[in-house]
Amino acid sequence: MIVDTGRRAIAEFLRQYFTQMDLGDGSDITNPAQVALDNPIIIDKQTITPVLHADTGYTLEFTADFTGSTLQGSTLSEIGIFGISSIALGSDNVDWDSNDEIKNKLLVREVIDTLGPFSSTDTITVSVVIEVI
Repeated sequence: MIVDTGRRAIAEFLRQYFTQMDLGDGSDITNPAQVALDNPIIIDKQTITPVLHADTGYTLEFTADFTGSTLQGSTLSEIGIFGISSIALGSDNVDWDSNDEIKNKLLVREVIDTLGPFSSTDTITVSVVIEVI
């Protein structure tokens, strides 16, 4: 069992180091070994600031707004949360700046019912909530 202080520490780690969101129109099959979205529809992932909910300390909300000019003509069926920071995992001497163990790595892939296609005047807000248990 992970105790509450451990859950909060893991949630804080995720908040700090997984700060990119991408959208795609891939299939509805999710594989735990998946490393990318099936079919990304955005060229550059959007940098986000995840919110760590104060009431529990281990529930995170990842939210981003996307404009129609970015999504024009696309449909949306998958959301991905990715790492942005460079950090070494699994080493005794963690070098927080020079390794790419987390950068661009997929943390969450959420499949949703297909939305769209979007017009150039549309704006959508996308949120993913995860809880460290």
